[in-house]
Amino acid sequence: GVDFGAGPRLFVDNSGGVLEEFREYFADRSQKKVFHNYLFDRHALQRAGIEVQGFLADTIALAYLHETHLSAFPAPGPGQRPGYGLKFLVQHYGLATSEDHVESPAWANVEEVHAAHGTPEHAQWVDYATRDAVITWQLFAMLRRILKAMPWSGGGAKTYWDFAAQYETPLAVELGKIEQRGVAVSAAALATLETEAEKAIQHHQAAFQTWSAAHRGTDGEPLS
Repeated sequence: GVDFGAGPRLFVDNSGGVLEEFREYFADRSQKKVFHNYLFDRHALQRAGIEVQGFLADTIALAYLHETHLSAFPAPGPGQRPGYGLKFLVQHYGLATSEDHVESPAWANVEEVHAAHGTPEHAQWVDYATRDAVITWQLFAMLRRILKAMPWSGGGAKTYWDFAAQYETPLAVELGKIEQRGVAVSAAALATLETEAEKAIQHHQAAFQTWSAAHRGTDGEPLS
């Protein structure tokens, strides 16, 4: 058996390739999954060779569907940004306060994370990561309740939760595929545009220099 301890959260350390054990779970469409920034996590898992199926919702998209103006909110405090980041959203919806938030140690790469095993900083990082997982689920549950209570105008008896399921979730999946595949461009066409842009820059620079040489400022000196 496995001793998971008595804590309320479980952290899975992937430094030894444990992620492979979750391949079947991520590929299972019947196991629904919630993300905060689905496209980022999908890309990270894709780089590990793992396909994500069973995508249910992205809390960023749900929050945007509920309130499209959060980026225009005043900053909640010094060094904090409004918008759709997890830290701001959980405070905005009353799921946590600034005192509840745990900062992630500033590591530059995954090698530094692995090297920090057994240190207080690593324990702080584990706390940060597992808290994020918990509050992401709590935020999802709250937004789902809110959207289910919002009638979808033109949708008959449907709600905004139905709208999210019908449009937002499939759109995010397709955007992920586009991001993975990329967009084909013509190298020859780009080279032609670059040449034309360089010529245009030279033309406009010369025109501005000619114009400024013919004008003087209020002090009588040439414009600089």
